[in-house]
Amino acid sequence: MALVVGINSWVTLVEAEAYFLDRIDIEKWNALADNPTKEKYLVSAYRWVYYDPDFIAPSSAIDEEVKIGQCEAALFLLNYSKEYDKRAALIQSGVKKFQYSRWTENLGEVKKPISVINPFAKIGYYNGGVSSALLVDDSTLT
Repeated sequence: MALVVGINSWVTLVEAEAYFLDRIDIEKWNALADNPTKEKYLVSAYRWVYYDPDFIAPSSAIDEEVKIGQCEAALFLLNYSKEYDKRAALIQSGVKKFQYSRWTENLGEVKKPISVINPFAKIGYYNGGVSSALLVDDSTLT
């Protein structure tokens, strides 16, 4: 299914491209072969967030923050989905810690990245709890 705002996306491809113009570290996004592939990442990002019970944005949301959150989710999936899925699978299997060569990792709950959570939380569409890194009040920054 193609990207359809209000059905499987909050953001159009044109809006996403405009957002990414001002975003750093988007080389992989720009290197995607075609618009249908970019749309697939946006639709996947929508589903990744929309079906997560920690997020409560309606499919009809038109808030700029929701669109930003979806763009950030698409970029995260493009860059890190395989690693994210591996960790989620390990956690679901009951693994608490693993070691690979000299690298040791303690596994905890797998959450969406702050870059995805913050835009939704800012407008009340996130109910998954607040961490110390979450919701920086940027109105006080000068």
